[in-house]
Amino acid sequence: QAMTAGDIYNVAGGGKGYDSGGVPALGAKFEELQSVGVDAHGNLVVDDVQNQRVYLVAESTATFYGQAMTAGDLYDIAGDAHTGAGGPGKAWKTSLYYPVDAAVDGYGNVLIANSQADDIRVLAGATGTFYGKKMTEGYIYTIAGVAADYGYNGDGGPATQAWLGDPQGVAPDGAGNLVIADGNGRVREVTG
Repeated sequence: QAMTAGDIYNVAGGGKGYDSGGVPALGAKFEELQSVGVDAHGNLVVDDVQNQRVYLVAESTATFYGQAMTAGDLYDIAGDAHTGAGGPGKAWKTSLYYPVDAAVDGYGNVLIANSQADDIRVLAGATGTFYGKKMTEGYIYTIAGVAADYGYNGDGGPATQAWLGDPQGVAPDGAGNLVIADGNGRVREVTG
């Protein structure tokens, strides 16, 4: 849509509710949006905590995260609307448990703070090795935390064996590492 500098516009959402993917973004229903990011292709990445999903609003017609998409439409890229801690597997067929934050790293991967499952997930934006794991585009992987094991331990060891406590945020740094806002009152880092 045509826009004027300094003005505000609705670019996604048509009120409260739930919509599955493949619908125009402007009329799509969301329940509780928590964060928004932009990937290298200009796509919007938003997480809906109550609907247990991470969505993408396609900037152009192409294939992203293993799915064919049409410009301007909304797509489920992670979460299947059920509460859980599934994976690895196709991200849009895997359960999330209150995804409170979604960010995009420099590789095009979507980082998800899966708070009630006490872990951090990565939706691979390409096939390759990221954060020490071989990944396939469109699949989701646990990169830190042990699902549903709330607590604090594991510093100095493998991130997938460490316990997190209700992580509230995740962000990439300039060196390819992940920085986590751990609900234990700590900021933790997973080296890339």
